[in-house]
Amino acid sequence: AREAKAGRNERLLRLALACMGAPSDSLKKTTCWDEANRTVPVQHDLDAGSIEEGRTTVGSSAWAKEVRTCSRPAPGGVSAICIPGGFSIMGDIHQDVLSKHPFEIVPLRAIALSPFYLDQTEFTVGRMRSLLAKYPNIPPPTNKVGTDPYGKYCTWDAASNPAMPVNCISWDSARAACKAAGGDLPTEAQWEHAGRGRGRGWLFPWGNTAPTCCQVSIFRKSPDFPNAPCRALGEGPAAVGTYNGVGCPEGADRSRDGVLDMGGNVREALLDSFSPYADRCGLDTGVTRDPICWLDYVLPRASRGSDWSAGQLSAYSANRSLHTNN
Repeated sequence: AREAKAGRNERLLRLALACMGAPSDSLKKTTCWDEANRTVPVQHDLDAGSIEEGRTTVGSSAWAKEVRTCSRPAPGGVSAICIPGGFSIMGDIHQDVLSKHPFEIVPLRAIALSPFYLDQTEFTVGRMRSLLAKYPNIPPPTNKVGTDPYGKYCTWDAASNPAMPVNCISWDSARAACKAAGGDLPTEAQWEHAGRGRGRGWLFPWGNTAPTCCQVSIFRKSPDFPNAPCRALGEGPAAVGTYNGVGCPEGADRSRDGVLDMGGNVREALLDSFSPYADRCGLDTGVTRDPICWLDYVLPRASRGSDWSAGQLSAYSANRSLHTNN
């Protein structure tokens, strides 16, 4: 911003990316200059002097620099993808209004992430069996019992296809399995960064085009929706990677980095406690590096991604949900 009026000197005020979301206080006369000075007294003599025509520092912020190399080797035994780090905005103010989602995805949150790994596919039954053989103390997933009409879609039993995704699993069991495999559950920030094009703000993992039945495992036949639009493709979850784009003109349920089934199939447990964005759990003012919301007293945990029985709107990557054992 510049000021040049009769009797006044010209001044240049640089708006640092680190100050995004850090409000000024007109009563205390404080504002944010940079990451190290977020609540400092307002000054009026910064960068005094003439402003060269066309001068800009847009794109020069270290926060916006993409970092493409993960700092450690990939966990063994699976195809893990290194997701480049960088700057992202979490949440979607337009989607919150349009979908009237019950779990807040506003206010928008500015984050900067280090590179991290995501498995290319959802955690499979075969992989879980191998881990339980080596680590029998991991609580196993639920098998197909009970009166819940969705219980028959739990994928864990001796006859299940090893390529099926693990579902009907507790958060403790999901995390124990990930840690035994050499990794951990992703955070909400990491999942959304990867699932929205790494800073591009995509609506879906593959871009901004609406999902179709051949592209994403959603709205398949279920007890609640026997006539669901995608019923012709079956019911229950599909084997991981089934929606890889083969034979589908609209493409695959594949992220910018090649991660599959982020838009549908089964919901994915995350590391964070489930807390409203407005609480700013795990966040600082301005841009926050590698945020995680961890509250020992908040037992519900977050999950992301849609599932095979949910409708089209649920596939939005900004959507949030509570983790359940289903």
